[in-house]
Parts: sequence; structure tokens; C-alpha cells
Amino acid sequence: MLNDKYTAAFIFYLLGLVWVLGWWLMEHPAPRRSRTKLVWTKKQKKYLYMRWGGASIAVVITAVMCIWTSRLSFEKRLQLRSDWLVPADDPMPDNDCARRSPTNSLVVMLGDLTAWDELFPHIVLAIRNKPILTVNRNEQGRIAVTTDVMDDNDNAVVEIVDNHFTVASDAFKVERPDLSTLSVVIAHHKEQVLNIRYANPRTLKITGTFRSDSTVVRVTQSKVELDSPQFKNFVLSHDCIGGSLLGDFMF
Repeated sequence: MLNDKYTAAFIFYLLGLVWVLGWWLMEHPAPRRSRTKLVWTKKQKKYLYMRWGGASIAVVITAVMCIWTSRLSFEKRLQLRSDWLVPADDPMPDNDCARRSPTNSLVVMLGDLTAWDELFPHIVLAIRNKPILTVNRNEQGRIAVTTDVMDDNDNAVVEIVDNHFTVASDAFKVERPDLSTLSVVIAHHKEQVLNIRYANPRTLKITGTFRSDSTVVRVTQSKVELDSPQFKNFVLSHDCIGGSLLGDFMF
């Protein structure tokens, strides 16, 4: 519906431009130079400048309106509560796992842990055999994620299902800085508890804090830390997983 509305606006602008140009140029026909004279007269030059100057003004106004509408459409899209992530143009990660991955696969980076997947939807993160974060990719190469953001008491405060999010607490805020990023922050402290970046058509980067059944997985760009009844502040080393059918990272 959003795209249809703005597309209609663009069509209206272009049709209006065609009508204005047609009316203006027909009302002000191009002057003809006499066969006996090799140069335009001052009056003819003035008329010619007015003719094409008016047409140029109409084109400029239409271009400004299209740019303004496009920017408005972009801002409105970022405010939607459901939208696919589109790939950015960030560089590919420089690691062996990414280099070994098939060309049609998606490289998923959970902190410094790397996996590649070809079948979707796919479980990226699971805790005690419970899917925590699932990634889906459609035929157009766009990405959607499904996960819950939990508070310290294991209550779901933000529910995300195929990028459609529901916020249950005012303490948390969903942010879309661009069409390739989805993040959740604690509104008061500005602490980021989830960040998903579709870096390029082949790379998805994920950081955040994931909780389930007294187990906490904290993911930063440089490390993944596991905190559970059995392990306290256990840091996972770099690993590479490829084509797993059950899930990428199981804790």
C-alpha cells in the first residue's frame, strides 16, 4: 500500500510535467529565422530563452518534487512495523569461512563465529534445542528474521516474526537506521541488545544478547560469551560451520 501511494505520486508528477510542457511549448512555438538572415534577432532570442526557460523550470520543479517524495517514502518505510531487510554494499568478511562458502550461500556472522547457509528458513541460534533466532531469505534475496528479545526475567519484551515486530515494553525501542539494519535498544541507556545488519547480498552480521532457560549468550563483534548454570563467562573461540541442517550455533 505504501509503495502504491508513492508510485501514484510519481506518475502524477510525470503526467503533470508532460501536460505543462505540451501546453507551454504549444502556446510559445519556436521562432523561425528568416532565410535571408543568418542570426537571430534580439526579439527572437528573448522569445527562445523564455520558451525553453519556462520548460526548464517545469522540469526542475518536477525533479524537486520527485526527490522530496522519494525521501518521504524512504522515511515512512523505515517506520513500518514490518519490512524485509535489503542488502547494503559493505565489503565481504575477510575470513576462511566466507572464502570457502558457496557463491549462492548466505554467510552468517554471529560475533566472530561464522557459518554459511543455503536452505531457508534456517535456524541460526538455538539454546537447549529451542530455536532462538531464525533467518529467512526470499527469491529476491531479501532477509527476514524471527527472534524474541528477553529482559533479565526471561520475559519477551520485543517479539520479531519475519521482521514484523511487537514491542511490549516502553523501555525497549526498535530502530531502523536504514533498509539493511534492524536493531533493538534499551531506550533509557541506549544500550543495544540486538543488531542485525544485512551487510551485502552474501553476508548477515548479528550481535546482541539472547536469553532462554537461565542461559545467556552475549554476542559482540569480537566475541561470543556463554553464561549458563554449567558455564560462567565462557568465551567461545572462532569457528566455521557450513550447510548445517539442524542449525548453525547450538548452545
